[in-house]
Amino acid sequence: MPKITCPSCGLTFEHKITRKMSVGELKFRDHVNNTYKKYGKYPWGGVHVKALNRVCSLYDYAELMALWDIFFAKNWSWNTPDGRTIKVPHDLLQFEKRITILLEDEHYKVLANKYREVKFEIVGGDILKEVPKPVLTQGNITLEQAKRLQELSHGKD
Repeated sequence: MPKITCPSCGLTFEHKITRKMSVGELKFRDHVNNTYKKYGKYPWGGVHVKALNRVCSLYDYAELMALWDIFFAKNWSWNTPDGRTIKVPHDLLQFEKRITILLEDEHYKVLANKYREVKFEIVGGDILKEVPKPVLTQGNITLEQAKRLQELSHGKD
């Protein structure tokens, strides 16, 4: 770990280099922030970032966005036998614990495809520009010329 010295006090600290987040992780993090707005700012702490990294290493970001939408729409609170209600927060830790239940939801694949199509429209726009057709060659001549030469050499005209 690189060492950093504080200019004001002169103390030396070891600084942990964090890895750069992938595009999918950034998109999923932004999606979590956008859906969480009605509760305020998402409380990103160390355990939440680790949970984000774990789920992003297992699933595609479109699948995660669909699963998060299903998770966020459901009420996960439950009642104890003595009548108390246990409220389950809508955060990444609870999301990670319930992801296998969410995979069984019938709307999961439809939502995941919707997010894939949105990505395709945004990113795929530049990719789908018409590309000039490559000229296939055999040596210094085109394939059409090579076929014509082969026909001429076999006596077909």
